[in-house]
Amino acid sequence: MVRKNARGSVTVKRQSISKWPRSGARSASLLMMLGLVTALTGCSSLQMPQMRWPFAAKPAPVPDTVDEILFESPVVGAPVNAFPQYFRRNTLIIDLTAASGAGSVMMRPKTAAGWPVRVAFRVKPGSFEALEINAGQRVLLPVVARAKRPTLDLELPPALVRARSDDALQLRWGAVVPPPVAQPASDQSPPTS
Repeated sequence: MVRKNARGSVTVKRQSISKWPRSGARSASLLMMLGLVTALTGCSSLQMPQMRWPFAAKPAPVPDTVDEILFESPVVGAPVNAFPQYFRRNTLIIDLTAASGAGSVMMRPKTAAGWPVRVAFRVKPGSFEALEINAGQRVLLPVVARAKRPTLDLELPPALVRARSDDALQLRWGAVVPPPVAQPASDQSPPTS
């Protein structure tokens, strides 16, 4: 508020912008807000129980491991990696996510019933370039290096493995190896002189 006195000088009277809260009440409210923020920050670090709605989707159960396939080394006396095996419906999934680089293994069914109806291999993209399966015919399954999922399931063609046979499969993983080229036999005999 501005006032002029009799001599012509101007005096300014200071007024408080807010009459409430007074300085004591203001500091008390600031302390209370600081305490509330501190308490809420501390509560966020507590482990609260996970709330699940009864109609929410249930997490997928972990598949049970099975023992359907025998793994043998192609080289006599060499150690062999046994890979985990799971069933998903009628498909036997052999988990090769631990395999990397290059390697090979011979697979044979454990029981006299033979191979399951379907066989698939679970691989991690980028760990190797391709899977090669030899069982009467050669099948080459490429492994995509830039897949959107963390694992891929590569199924074998059903005609490759007969359900009631105990034939062995040779599985190789690593770089893509082109098939061997057969040299045609020449019927011409070298010229005689």
